[in-house]
Amino acid sequence: MKWNLAKKISKSDLDRFPEINPVVLQLLFNRGLTTQKQIDEFLYPDYSQDVHDPYLFNDMAKAMKRLVIAHKKKEKICIFGDYDVDGVSGSVILATVLEDLGYQVFSYIPHRDKEGYGLNKKAVAKIIKDKAQLIISVDCGISNYEEVVLAKDKYGVDTIIVDHHDKPAKLPPAVAIIHCHLPGEKYPFKNLSGGGTAFKVAQAVLRDKYFKLTTKDIESKEKWLLDLVALSTIGDIMPLLGENRTLVKYGLLVLQKTRRLGLLKLYEGANIEAGKINTQIVGWQINPRINAAGRLKHANLAYDLLTTKNVEQAIMMAHLLNKSNTERQAKTESFFNEAVTQVKKAYGDKIPRQALVVYDDDWSAGVLGLVAGRLARKYNRPAYALTKVGKNLVGSGRSIEGFDVTSVLQESSKLLLKFGGHTGACGLSVAPEKFVELKTKLEELSKSVLSKQKLEPSLNVDAVVDFKEFNWQLFEEIEKFEPLGEANAQPNFMILGLAVRDWQTVGNDNKHLRLTLERDGQVRKAIAFGLGEWAKDLQIDSQVDIVCQIGVNEWNGNRELQMSVQDMKIINNQ
Repeated sequence: MKWNLAKKISKSDLDRFPEINPVVLQLLFNRGLTTQKQIDEFLYPDYSQDVHDPYLFNDMAKAMKRLVIAHKKKEKICIFGDYDVDGVSGSVILATVLEDLGYQVFSYIPHRDKEGYGLNKKAVAKIIKDKAQLIISVDCGISNYEEVVLAKDKYGVDTIIVDHHDKPAKLPPAVAIIHCHLPGEKYPFKNLSGGGTAFKVAQAVLRDKYFKLTTKDIESKEKWLLDLVALSTIGDIMPLLGENRTLVKYGLLVLQKTRRLGLLKLYEGANIEAGKINTQIVGWQINPRINAAGRLKHANLAYDLLTTKNVEQAIMMAHLLNKSNTERQAKTESFFNEAVTQVKKAYGDKIPRQALVVYDDDWSAGVLGLVAGRLARKYNRPAYALTKVGKNLVGSGRSIEGFDVTSVLQESSKLLLKFGGHTGACGLSVAPEKFVELKTKLEELSKSVLSKQKLEPSLNVDAVVDFKEFNWQLFEEIEKFEPLGEANAQPNFMILGLAVRDWQTVGNDNKHLRLTLERDGQVRKAIAFGLGEWAKDLQIDSQVDIVCQIGVNEWNGNRELQMSVQDMKIINNQ
């Protein structure tokens, strides 16, 4: 594996911030934080200072004007949300605020398999049949030109789009589009999730003079929405810098104290200790359960879980989501193994420098993104996984660094029935007779990009540190980097010239490796999860360089520093 060591900070930059630990300053610069304002915002997030005015959005005033009209006329509003944790959370955010202000609101979340991503014409017809006079799309809608036109021209129903996905060639004629990175958009932060964008609309509604809310009421209502903003931002793997960092930091606090019965019962079913919830627990334990509803059943289950006020219902729905998540894990593992078999059968051990496209009639559409993501990580190639749903094929794509999985779909749009997404992930549908042509097209387009890239697995390294610097002081400094996540990953440190004094494999099937490392008389224990195969290459006093992370191992009330080895290179065997 290649180690990508970050460019070392210059002496002049070190001299500009003499009060900051040089290792910490290196980490800050690695994250693009080079000014006092950026550093202060990162190290000391302040909700009152770092969360931007929602009215900075170009179309926010238009959206509020239309919403005030809806309130005055007692119009019925449909919130049409995506079926993942981002869309569901955003839908609940808006529904909560609008219902609290006296609006008539109902939600519509499409079935992943039967309807696919975004607005569809049958859904529009049903929404109108249910008497909606205004549609608000959440975490979708930006690519639904025809559906927005249909709602307006045929039924006289306006649409407000609340989205963050890539802009299509032609924007829908909505009353307002709240989207942080459209060309010409003045909103200063460009990386909000769909739920984060819905939160900005909720903020704007609460602040609108028409409703005459006190500052105290506004702040209270906002605060209790931040748990959902955190779920959506972490779930959609948005960068945890800038405004997102502040929203998630405070959102994690609300998650720890949430009043939502459904979340509390989900915690119980998953043995989650509320007071210890962080980005890792959200990303690996909470969000997968919420997403499991849309992947295997219907996302309405997740929506209902987040809104129910009935204890018995909360217990039942949490149980169903835990059960669905277990089923999702099993299906993902099975389908991934089948996908690997396809790749091996097609290419053997020599994987070409191109996107991998796999297909099976019997795969569940809801886990295709997970299968594609695991393929992309295993082979360091962009991957698309497809299956048959009804008369057509649907699929999901996942990217690698330096490759845009959605842009190649745009170049292949004539072959597709529907597609959408962003740089790292996408969804698509295609007629069966076009599949072979599409597969060839994706492979050819990806070759032209990947031929210029090095495709060996790599590990980003933040800084080289001395063995003696791996101490409690460093751990306390790294704690300030929480919440960790996209664009603010757990720091990786390189330590050179260590002697291996002892080692042993541990865990099921000896998957993990426990090491005793020494340099200049200092000795530390380390753990290398999932890397037990290294044991066969080690000898007593082997000299190694390592990349590791710093953490804490807690047991029976004891706490000790834990050196978690991510990779190791044997420099010399005695």
